[in-house]
Formats: sequence, structure tokens, C-alpha cells
Amino acid sequence: MAIGDSMYLIGIGVALILFLGQIILHGQISWLNSPMIERVTLVTDHDEKTLEQLLKLLKEHDISVLTFDA
Repeated sequence: MAIGDSMYLIGIGVALILFLGQIILHGQISWLNSPMIERVTLVTDHDEKTLEQLLKLLKEHDISVLTFDA
């Protein structure tokens, strides 16, 4: 095997490693995702059940409420 041939193999191997790395880093992999923090402003009526229903819905979707201002 000539030196030029081994360089082609190294180049192909590095390209495959980079390609697999891009797939891993840009994929939706749960252990790589960092938590997101969003600020949400809602305008609702003055019914107490509305707030309870909203908090229940957020909890069902695994969304944590860090702070709440009324």
C-alpha cells in the first residue's frame, strides 16, 4: 500500500467521523438536550379554575413552573 493510498483511507475515515458527529450533535437526543427557560405572559379571566387547569396542563407535558406572578 502506497503512502497516497493510506492518506485516502485516513481522509475517508475522518470524513465518516465528522459525518457521524454531525448526526449525533444535530439529532434530537434526550441526554444531549439542555433545559430551556422561557418567559410566558398569559391574560385570562379571574376564574380560579383557569389557573388550576393551566398548571395541570403544564404538568402533564412535563413543564416546570419556576416562578409565578399574578
